[in-house]
Amino acid sequence: MKKNFKKIFVLDTNILLNDAKIIKKFSEDGENLIVLPETVIDELDSKKSLIREEIGFQSRLFGRILQNAKMQKKVNAGKSKNISIVPITVDKMCIHIISFQNYDLKEIYDKTVLNDRKIIKVASFVSEYYGNKENTFLISEDIMCRIRAMSFGVNTEGMNSKENIDFNFIKTLEYPSNQFDKLPLLSILDIDPEHKITDYCYIFKDSDNAWEKYGIIKNGLIHIIDENELRKSDIKPLNVGQMFAVKGLLESYDISIIEAKSGSGKNLLAISSAMRLIDKKQFQRIIYLRNSIPSVEKNAEIGFLPGDQSEKMKIFNHPLFDTIAFIASEGLKKKKEYKEGDHKISQELLEEKIEGLINKYQIEPQWIGELRGRTLSDAIVIIDECQNISIGSLNTILTRIGKNSKVIAIGSNSQIDNSFVSVNSNGLTKLLSLANKEYENISVFATNLEKSVRGPIVEFAEEYIV
Repeated sequence: MKKNFKKIFVLDTNILLNDAKIIKKFSEDGENLIVLPETVIDELDSKKSLIREEIGFQSRLFGRILQNAKMQKKVNAGKSKNISIVPITVDKMCIHIISFQNYDLKEIYDKTVLNDRKIIKVASFVSEYYGNKENTFLISEDIMCRIRAMSFGVNTEGMNSKENIDFNFIKTLEYPSNQFDKLPLLSILDIDPEHKITDYCYIFKDSDNAWEKYGIIKNGLIHIIDENELRKSDIKPLNVGQMFAVKGLLESYDISIIEAKSGSGKNLLAISSAMRLIDKKQFQRIIYLRNSIPSVEKNAEIGFLPGDQSEKMKIFNHPLFDTIAFIASEGLKKKKEYKEGDHKISQELLEEKIEGLINKYQIEPQWIGELRGRTLSDAIVIIDECQNISIGSLNTILTRIGKNSKVIAIGSNSQIDNSFVSVNSNGLTKLLSLANKEYENISVFATNLEKSVRGPIVEFAEEYIV
């Protein structure tokens, strides 16, 4: 059974719940051996019943990948022959499922820690048993699991070894104010030879910092922002960062990405800009996607929430409906559609306006798992909380995008609630990392929102409550 594999990968559960199809990449057409501890199989099996959660979708997808697997003769290993190795093959992949009759792990009462120790024990055994310790790795997105593994002498890696990822898409450049009128459609390389692809947004300042102009770069040319034009809508940009975001959202980019801090207005800007594009007859509808992370508390599952499934899912769409309510309210205030002498809008009038906006812009909240088999055409697809979406689900979304559609991805890597992704392995980071080059058939825009507009407490929390 032993074979000279190039590398051996022991996969933690979180790797497969992030993207079940990643197992094929680790295999490299059978060149590498994939080891799955029985604990991982058990954990995957326990998640498959989560019908409307991404981890349930990935668990079921993993099951479909293995459904045509061919099982070989079981091998008993270890000094006492108490370790079972079940080899299976599927689509050129060589997979060994390993279990211990007795893990001999005493006085560990936390189930998560216990399961981690079981996985590490399998990885430790594999490192010695296959005689290729140098090229044997435990792959996990759980940093605590990796630290424990290293203490046992096990080689370990995450999905991406880069740490402290920092994406900045706004650059400040000194430029004489008496030349500002020459900036529109000027080649950025003519005034900034050090320009990089990731410099999507520019703040042009004169030497005295007395004058500023703002522009975005598209196809190598400077597009100066017309501040008066951006402020014509009911929802107006409140700062420079928001102006960059709105300009990028309204331009004809196929994918617009906004990485933002809490309370910076990313959701409001995305939805209001999408409405403006529909008003301009560029698209017909808005599809809103948000991963259903039940709670920041790991064990709080959607099943414990009151109501039927549709009522439970409404909870995850509150940010969308809160934003629509705000837009509706601002629209009514502008038209002064409230009782004379009373600055409060009636609830009945507000609900009527909200329903009108949902119908006018064909706003449709969707769960990611329901996209299978669909084609999203003539639509603006907003991926909210993109940092909580796995790379696998990001692929599911983007492969559903049809003709004449635009993707808006918004999120904050400081607010990752999905325990099966990390700052290095989520949909937002993946898109941000892809914003560092040009593509032949698709246009990408990215920017940052650093300033909170929600209120001073949000800024306080971002700075001090960490």
